[in-house]
Amino acid sequence: MFNARFSIKATAEKEAMDPKLISKLAKFSALSPESEHALRDALTYTRFVAPRTGPLPDTSASDDTLVILEGWAARYSLVRDGRRQITAFLLPGDHCRLSDGAQDTVAISPLTLSVIRADERKELETAHPDLAEAMVAAEHHDRVRLCGLATALGRLDAEQRIAWTLCDLWQRADAIGMIDDGHLRFPLTQPDIADHTGLTPVHVNRMMRKLREEGLAEHKGQCLTIHDYAALAAKSDYRSCRTGTSQLA
Repeated sequence: MFNARFSIKATAEKEAMDPKLISKLAKFSALSPESEHALRDALTYTRFVAPRTGPLPDTSASDDTLVILEGWAARYSLVRDGRRQITAFLLPGDHCRLSDGAQDTVAISPLTLSVIRADERKELETAHPDLAEAMVAAEHHDRVRLCGLATALGRLDAEQRIAWTLCDLWQRADAIGMIDDGHLRFPLTQPDIADHTGLTPVHVNRMMRKLREEGLAEHKGQCLTIHDYAALAAKSDYRSCRTGTSQLA
């Protein structure tokens, strides 16, 4: 599935880890200790990807589930002239195919992946109905969130789009315990944010400066701090751009 051209290493060594997928799924359905243990066992074979590596190898012919254990990635498409549209940022606990024929995936930061084979996932979900329920609910929530993103990109102005994106990433990171003392380790660059929001890096820079001057959010180095989440969400109409409810909302 992977090869050395993409700076990917594999190890079958079982190590102590805290898969964020478990934290994410637990928001949708209480998982039994047996289900958590079974999922941990399924995630012990890992692959490592160097930052800014991509596109990652195509797995569109496979029904295997790829899970991000650590690091950030982005899903993107290219238009004919080579410009990139980032359609989604992937955080630890997110799962997807690396490529579906229409989109590719790039590692934003050092990335640790695991693979749950299609037959193994079927066995897991059959043996652990609570796990199956949580997986389906999480996938539905992700689809709803992407609909909210489409609304934000289509109807909000530049500052609101960036505010919406920051709120969404902050909320998702907070749900899996990634916020540390009010700060989020944030590997995205202004060109990344620009490619996600349909703006130019220069425009992103101006809008980020405006958010900082308004006392709402600050991006410095690889650290994001949101000083007033409620005000930032209100500015971006974050909740009303989404439909449905969940414990992650």
